[in-house]
Amino acid sequence: MRYPFVRRGAQPGAKPLRGRFTLLQQWVAATILAIIPLFLAVSYAALSMQRQNAHQQALLQRVDLVSAGSSAVSEHVKEMVRLSRQYALLGEPGFLNLYLQKAEALRASVDSLRPILESPDSRRAMDAMLKTAQEVGGKLRRGHDLEQSALSASLQLIVSLSEELAAQAETYRHRLLADGEREFNRTVHQLFVLTVLALPGTLALLMIGIYMVSRPLWRLSEAIQSLAEQDWESPIEIDGPSDLAALGKNLEWMRKQIVASDRQTKAFIQHVTHELKTPIAAIIEAGSLLHAGIPGPLTPRQRSILKVLATNARNLEHLIEQLLNYNAVSHGVVAQWAEVDIHSLCESTRNRLEGSRPDKKANWIFRGHPRMVRSDPVLLEMILRNLVGNAFQFIPCGGRISVQWNGDDRQWRLSVADNGPGIEPQDMENIYKPFFSGAAGKRGAGPKTGMGLSIVQECVHLLNGRMTACSAPGEGAEFTIDFPWSAR
Repeated sequence: MRYPFVRRGAQPGAKPLRGRFTLLQQWVAATILAIIPLFLAVSYAALSMQRQNAHQQALLQRVDLVSAGSSAVSEHVKEMVRLSRQYALLGEPGFLNLYLQKAEALRASVDSLRPILESPDSRRAMDAMLKTAQEVGGKLRRGHDLEQSALSASLQLIVSLSEELAAQAETYRHRLLADGEREFNRTVHQLFVLTVLALPGTLALLMIGIYMVSRPLWRLSEAIQSLAEQDWESPIEIDGPSDLAALGKNLEWMRKQIVASDRQTKAFIQHVTHELKTPIAAIIEAGSLLHAGIPGPLTPRQRSILKVLATNARNLEHLIEQLLNYNAVSHGVVAQWAEVDIHSLCESTRNRLEGSRPDKKANWIFRGHPRMVRSDPVLLEMILRNLVGNAFQFIPCGGRISVQWNGDDRQWRLSVADNGPGIEPQDMENIYKPFFSGAAGKRGAGPKTGMGLSIVQECVHLLNGRMTACSAPGEGAEFTIDFPWSAR
């Protein structure tokens, strides 16, 4: 059962916010909202990478400063050692001046490393190096009491301290690079986690947006499908985008027009058929009186004319009955489920047909289990009357009509077969259309209104069944219907 297409709980005249925008505008808004998490994630990633880049550049600058300062200290110490030894051997004052200049350059290089190498060992080595270099300079200036062994020991101490400082600078440089690598990996991990979280969020918002935008389309499709299935009682109101809401209003107007036209058609058919039944009954009754000779004896020629009159009057009565049945089953008849003795129903149908055509005999086969089935008695009788009636009309005298049924826990099946002329392949797709007689009807196989299978199809639909037809020219026809045990 389809749900009504009316939005419940809305205030009369109140227009929801999303009903003020078109489908395209809502789709654009949903897309923008969906990409916000991804945009934020990308923006954060860009800022993080920018900060990481600045951090790495600062780190490399410190590494370069440490490397340059350590190399400068080592070079100054080597020059100071060479100059002090030359001054000690030659006593040339120029070497002393150069030594003192290198000592000042060493102090400048050490001072540049102090803000970077802040460990106690580094500070101790720098202080000891400068102090020893100053002591060596003092000894060189006094020259007269210069002892080579003491000078060599002092110079060796300066070299050892410079090597120790170089080793500490190298350790510090490696630590800076390791810290930078860890920081970079941490940033990459954060961005990965953020991406993993942002993508599902974006997809979730996108799916929600698609659902919110597409739901009015689904409801519109349901409304159109409902109209196609002749469900004209459910009102249509689409509460989505403004353009779809306008289309929904047009569909509602069309539904009301269809309902009004359908009611007029139903009333017209009911009125005409009921009005025709009275004169037809009178004609049939008058024909019966004439046939019985009440007004007087009839000549053979009069009897043949009277037979034609009676036959056509009964055909017209049958057509009116079929019109009433078709009008009933196609305009809202509700199935009333009950236990039906299908075997007895088949027997009564056979008796009625043989009574209407005493000159025509048929071989009847009624077989099935169980005897009682759950269905609507009136609708099931219409199905049997029309299927068996069609078979009785088309089979030759002495032909075979088989009605079989069987069931399981979920459904039961009814099959009606005959050995008549069958149905032409080109007629199979049209046999359920009202007033379609097909090739067999055109050949004069019997009186046909062309409505029997239309009535059967409507009855099967009301009983939630499914019907299939199988036939070949000259081999008869078989109609099979699957019914549920009760209403769904």
